[in-house]
Amino acid sequence: MSGKLVAANVDSTLQEADKLRLSDKDKARHLLDSIEPGTLSEEQKVYYQYIATVINLFDGDVKLAAKRYEELLEAVSDDDLRVRIEASYLNLLAALGHWKKGLSLGEALFSRIAKSENTETQLRAYLGLIAFYDQLNQPETVLILTSKVVDKENVPPEVLCGAMAARISAFNQLDDHAYSFDEINSASQFCLENNLSIYYVALELYKITWLVNQGNYSEAVIFLDNVISNPVVQSFKPQLTTALSMYASASLKLGRVAEAREAAQKVLTLDPTNNYTSAVMTALDVLNKVEREHGSIADAYRYLEQLKSLQEQESSSQLQKQLAIQQAWFEMDAKQSEIELLDKRNALLSTQAKLANESLENTLLALSLVSLLLASLVFWSYRNHKIQVKLKYFARTDMLTQIYNRGHFTECLTGCLHQAQKTNTPVALILLDLDHFKNINDNFGHQAGDWALKEVASRLTHAAGKGAIVGRLGGEEFGVVLPGEDTSNGVAIAEKCRLAINSIDALQAGYGFSITVSAGVSCTTEAGYNHNSLYAAADLVLYQSKQYGRNCVYEYTSSMTK
Repeated sequence: MSGKLVAANVDSTLQEADKLRLSDKDKARHLLDSIEPGTLSEEQKVYYQYIATVINLFDGDVKLAAKRYEELLEAVSDDDLRVRIEASYLNLLAALGHWKKGLSLGEALFSRIAKSENTETQLRAYLGLIAFYDQLNQPETVLILTSKVVDKENVPPEVLCGAMAARISAFNQLDDHAYSFDEINSASQFCLENNLSIYYVALELYKITWLVNQGNYSEAVIFLDNVISNPVVQSFKPQLTTALSMYASASLKLGRVAEAREAAQKVLTLDPTNNYTSAVMTALDVLNKVEREHGSIADAYRYLEQLKSLQEQESSSQLQKQLAIQQAWFEMDAKQSEIELLDKRNALLSTQAKLANESLENTLLALSLVSLLLASLVFWSYRNHKIQVKLKYFARTDMLTQIYNRGHFTECLTGCLHQAQKTNTPVALILLDLDHFKNINDNFGHQAGDWALKEVASRLTHAAGKGAIVGRLGGEEFGVVLPGEDTSNGVAIAEKCRLAINSIDALQAGYGFSITVSAGVSCTTEAGYNHNSLYAAADLVLYQSKQYGRNCVYEYTSSMTK
């Protein structure tokens, strides 16, 4: 037992290792190694294994860590330690996409927090819930939960740093910049002083995002230079690829084309398997624009195809995630409804039994009650069906314009191309992008911008005609699929859409602006039946439409990329 601690020192060593598990994992691991496992009580063993699992999670094996947490929850008897393990486990359930299990555990954790009298345990549990709801894409809930942490006194540094980073992330998701650069910088420095590298790097990137949102690209590049060269950042590949992609985008805005290209290519080199999708998509977008500017249309087209393919995968992944989350909510709600109905049925059956020996009048009453039960069961079945219909509608529809969203639009395009290829019939694709739309939002407000988008969607749907598939692809970009139409008809319909949008009268809504649109048209006769190729071809000529005057329609020919 040479070099190992005796039992008297075990508790203090475990507590010290616990404090260091995130800020200095190597030292924490060394402290654990100094303990003789055979001297530990059952509860100390659970505590020891919990700390070890958190430290080992840095190696990236999420499934193994989740399995360890499940085992620890079976063994733990201390209520406060149970809450902490559940909070850590909850975060991993989100990472693994086990939403139903996570939602159920989240509800149980809220209940345990209310019963716990240990303030620190409550705060750590809140951090686990914050991380979970952040991955659920519920920024409003995250803001509510973080307010229970950041305004408190004597908050453990790791909890405070995690809550501050999540709070700023939630504001960014809501496009609500209700914080200053100095506030982010203060939070960042606090995390740095406490050696909490994970949160420090996240907050540094939020600082740069703030500068970019202000249009201050020059200062953003200076900060990014410092971040990228920081050894701490270089040890975290997700953060490094994000920083490099931001550097590439900001450099391109400043006209530093060579630097933008170099940074973007570094992203692709660092992440050849596209693990960090957002950074890779930004890099591909930068490279596409760089090659366009240099007239290298074939290279631009290649990068654009990769970008569209990755966007489709990400859109599909996000759609599946949201459907899984909604289904998890629904199943929990359905289970609760089923329990309530069973309780009612049991109560009614009990009433029926009591009334069985009474008069005919009471028997009729019992039958009425049974009929009520049956009606309740029918209603629940109908409600179940309606919820499923709503889930399907929300998954397909852009809520602002009430036309198809990008995910479902892409599914329709893919299906349409598959059918057309079988019969060798053409399909045309129109991509449209509103000209100078940012000026409408900046000068007249987002309410005016929303009105314009809804008007455009309405005019597009009417002008494209029966049989056309119309969708909003994001921001001010729209798409139209035209089954059975060749290039010339596609151009004619695109021109009809352009004129319809141009005729929108904003004065009737009290706004003094006009709306124009640029469009690009591709067809399977020129680009083939692969939807990524068809999309990339339309996007290529849409760019030309923007480049050469706007408010016009360009068509794709296969000679452009030869």
